[in-house]
Amino acid sequence: MNFNTSRQQETKNKKTNTMKAKSLTAFLSIVAAVSVGCNKPTPSFSILGTSQSFQQTSSTVVQKKVDILWVIDNSASMETSQANLASNFTAFISRLQTLGLDYHMAVVTSEAYLAGSYFNNAYSNYSPTAAQFRDGFTGTYGLGHSGVFVMTPANTTATIFQKNMSEGTSGSGDERAFSSFVQALSDPTNIASGFRRSDAFLSIIILSDEDDFSGNASFCDHFQSSCSNQYVGDHNYNAAAPILQPVSYYTGWLDTFAGGHSNYSVSTMYTDSASCLSTLNAAAPSSSRIIATRYPQIAAQTRGVAGSLCGNFALTLNSISQSVVELASSFALESIANPTTIQVTVNGAIVPNSATNGWTYDAASNTVSFHGTAVPAASATISIVYTPLSAHQ
Repeated sequence: MNFNTSRQQETKNKKTNTMKAKSLTAFLSIVAAVSVGCNKPTPSFSILGTSQSFQQTSSTVVQKKVDILWVIDNSASMETSQANLASNFTAFISRLQTLGLDYHMAVVTSEAYLAGSYFNNAYSNYSPTAAQFRDGFTGTYGLGHSGVFVMTPANTTATIFQKNMSEGTSGSGDERAFSSFVQALSDPTNIASGFRRSDAFLSIIILSDEDDFSGNASFCDHFQSSCSNQYVGDHNYNAAAPILQPVSYYTGWLDTFAGGHSNYSVSTMYTDSASCLSTLNAAAPSSSRIIATRYPQIAAQTRGVAGSLCGNFALTLNSISQSVVELASSFALESIANPTTIQVTVNGAIVPNSATNGWTYDAASNTVSFHGTAVPAASATISIVYTPLSAHQ
């Protein structure tokens, strides 16, 4: 009985070993087949080693030019604010001059929109030249004409700046600064002047003690009572016919005009609070002044500076000037950079990675921007060396 049991177990073990051998043979056949298949000339990919490096990209860049358009409110309440702007010429211009930047400056008023063809009717104050660049004003509170319509490093003096900024106080009380800069930048005479350069950063600076009420085409002047339902009225944020255009309409227009959101900014000096409103009215009473909401909105949406008309004009203008030169000192890289590998030099000297007095990298726009005392002069040699974030072999 024990003998038979032993033979049965031996037979069973032989069968098991045979099955295992067959399974191993089948497995090796599959592996061989797969190996043969992998020898076909098909593309193959591998994960790059972390220690592998690639040739770095170097960009030597040139400082941008700057085109600055001033939009001055020339309504009856603006005498004091215009005078403060004119007398603080140095606070604004010194930074641009120190860096030797190639700038163009021109001036229009908040009634430049009246040059729009849609105002050419019997009920409006239409003026075909309203949007053309101004060189001053000889009427009430004006300082006369300078004869210079586009200011440049070669012709800018304190006297010319003061005259050009003093636009008087006999303009329309229906301020439309946004429509006015659109009209001015589209005006054929202004285009022919050479003010706007496609390779320049565009800075728009608005000075006003009210707010913007730009809207769709109006066929009536707001002083005509018969047109009360046909215009975007002064101080009317809820005009129904036609509607007040949202701030985004004008930033969208500038996106197209300037060739991208990073190529322009809109700054402003405005009535920013109830205390400021009281201060302005105490110095020169006016029932038309209001606390603006649209001016700070467009400044915030375009990386501009929003300053108070009641603050220190010199400090605010210096801040606007600094913002302009920093925004103009932004350089797009050719390839997406690995941020940890970026090295920046100006005239051979290493510039630190700092948002205060150095450079910063914005991954969303793939740009390097300079700040504070690190903003390079126009004649500087700027080198940005980096390793691309990804490489193709």
